[in-house]
Amino acid sequence: DYIVKLLPLIDAMREATQQAPASTPRGEEMHESYQSLLAKMMELFEKYGYKEFSAACGDSLDPKLHQISTVLEPTADAEPVTEGTILLTARSGVQDENNKILR
Repeated sequence: DYIVKLLPLIDAMREATQQAPASTPRGEEMHESYQSLLAKMMELFEKYGYKEFSAACGDSLDPKLHQISTVLEPTADAEPVTEGTILLTARSGVQDENNKILR
């Protein structure tokens, strides 16, 4: 699927927009350009039936939707957490218009 090949580009653009804008006028312009480009990319993404989904910290793991990247072992001073609780989302998932999981 061609959209899967574009996902790393979307991820890179999102990461660029999450960086603090530079303290110079040129840096701020670049930051705004990245934000605008990402917004346009996401409009096209959604226009063709693709949608992102993401888990929030504290959600329960759904193995049909989520991919485990790291399992954390509790430490003595950590607050208790129910097994299967999502603590961090590395990147969002993507579904096509038929709800097929692409990532």
